[in-house]
Amino acid sequence: GDLLVRSYAHQKRLDAIALRICSVFGPHRSTSCLIRTILESSLTHQKAHLQLNPEIHRHYAYIDDIAASVVAALD
Repeated sequence: GDLLVRSYAHQKRLDAIALRICSVFGPHRSTSCLIRTILESSLTHQKAHLQLNPEIHRHYAYIDDIAASVVAALD
């Protein structure tokens, strides 16, 4: 993705930036989320039943941080 954006921007003489947005968590998320599952089970003093693949590594960021990053990139 990054190389494609950089190449297109160079060919068209445009300014461009590619953002690598990771797994986002925060309020109002409608799909399942590891962070929410862990927090909810912790708040209710219950064990979280997680099915994780140790081969997959994820990076999580809070939605407000992602929004601020997009705004900064557009500035």
